[in-house]
Amino acid sequence: TRARYKVYLIDEAHMLSKHSFNALLKTLEEPPAHVKFLLATTDPQKLPVTILSRCLQFHLKKLPLADIAARLAHILKHEAIEYDEAALRLLARGAKGSVRDSLSLLDQAIAFGGGKVSEADTRSMMGAIDSDHVHEIIDRVRGRDARAVMGAVAALDERGADYSDVLAEMISVLHHIGMEQQIAGYIGDEWDDARRIRDFAADISPQDAQLYYQIALRGRDDLDLNPQPREGFEMILLRMIAFRPWSERTDTRQAPPATAPDQTRAGDGRPTGRGGGAAPATATGAVSPSHASSARQAPAATQPAATPPHPPSATPPAESAAPAKPAIDQITDWQEVYARLDLRAMAKELAANCQLKAVRGDTVNLIVDPTRATVLTEGSRQKIEQALGDFFGEPIKLNISPGDASAETPARRDLRRDEQHRAAAVQAIETDDNVRMMKETFGATVATEAIRHVGERQT
Repeated sequence: TRARYKVYLIDEAHMLSKHSFNALLKTLEEPPAHVKFLLATTDPQKLPVTILSRCLQFHLKKLPLADIAARLAHILKHEAIEYDEAALRLLARGAKGSVRDSLSLLDQAIAFGGGKVSEADTRSMMGAIDSDHVHEIIDRVRGRDARAVMGAVAALDERGADYSDVLAEMISVLHHIGMEQQIAGYIGDEWDDARRIRDFAADISPQDAQLYYQIALRGRDDLDLNPQPREGFEMILLRMIAFRPWSERTDTRQAPPATAPDQTRAGDGRPTGRGGGAAPATATGAVSPSHASSARQAPAATQPAATPPHPPSATPPAESAAPAKPAIDQITDWQEVYARLDLRAMAKELAANCQLKAVRGDTVNLIVDPTRATVLTEGSRQKIEQALGDFFGEPIKLNISPGDASAETPARRDLRRDEQHRAAAVQAIETDDNVRMMKETFGATVATEAIRHVGERQT
């Protein structure tokens, strides 16, 4: 009655009925100068368009955890209530960016803690897992000690932990580890576990941290599918131990070297000598020098049955069978070169729609089908140029220009082959006995336009 404005705050405005909105609409259309309406809602899409069109909309963003925790600390100091900083961070995290929800949780924490807000009481109230348990599991996974990891899981099980919450906490910790590894000082001293995060960031490789994070993230879906959550959680941890980043994997299975000219075989078929897998002839327990000498002079018919029918040669058969690379000035068939280039995505699409125009020295000139000229970009041209250089083993200059392609391009060849396969598939279906029977009995027809060739062995 005395102030300049009267403000009406309508909370959860989307809960109003249709009739209520209609009654309010007239006032919103022509509001008195001294009246302000604030409509607060978490579901603005549920408000009628007629209401939204008459309102100025403000989209409120979620607040950072640090800001919510600071606000809670300000309130508790003003109310002279004892609290732990770690407990406020737990409440801020549980509020998920909402100050209102954080205040509701704070009221509950004060009541649960008997007038104070401690970390232990807050964790118990919210059902949050102690971060020390999560740190212990990550540390034992890092050490690849499966027995110790299972011991930590057993300790969690005794406390009746929710494994979905444990996995969520692990994901959060692994995120902080990854951020600290890439951005030094990201974890400030205000964090409860700042020291542990920094230690993990130094001890765990970035590849392992990313792999653990991805396995844990994907594992949340698997956890819901397992009827025994503990078993699902254990398998997620074992997956972290068993798998390694590709860059750190080494294959210890060495292929046997090619047989040297003086290599011999022992009586049980094991190779001996410098090229074989057995010890040299002078080593203890190996073939004696005289035996080795006689073995070299023995005819092939006296070799044991274990000897392969085709003795290895210095050149592997696969390499000898591979077609020789043509010289760059001898290129006449672009399709042959295209089939042997390592190309991907747009570069492969561009190369498939080209044909050879000319080769002059170290310069290759191609023509691209005008109907596919949109794929001609500098980036794709450079990738084809690099692939040609890798193929011929020397720097190559590549020019590509649009033009009428008189010869068949690799793309046209593939299309022609697909049409041939499709025609054969249509004929095979039309002449099938069962199809004929259905035509004669039921008057069925074959939708030939829907037939597609999907592979060499199936139609």
